[in-house]
Order: sequence, then C-alpha cells, then structure tokens
Amino acid sequence: MIDMFSLALSHGLMLLAAWRLVARADLDNDRASPGGEKTDLLGRPIGAEESGRDA
Repeated sequence: MIDMFSLALSHGLMLLAAWRLVARADLDNDRASPGGEKTDLLGRPIGAEESGRDA
C-alpha cells in the first residue's frame, strides 16, 4: 500500500513538473534571456503589484 502511494506521488510530481516546463511561454523562444523574468509560483511577474502602488 505504501509502495503504491509513494510511486503514485513521485510520478505525479514528475508529471506536474514536466507539464509546467512544457507550458512555459519561452520554451521555444531563442531570444529569451537565460535568467528569464522573475515570477511567482502562479507565473505572475514579481514586483508588478508594487509598481502600481503610491509611495
């Protein structure tokens, strides 16, 4: 039982990681910078919410 759970969990996480890699917009973009744009876990640019605020 534990063996099936651990196999399902590890393969599920690998599938999720592969899906996220394939879904990247810059996957086939040769002009994309190696560092890329900084994003959070949901793919939103980091720092964008701060640029709209008044200081």
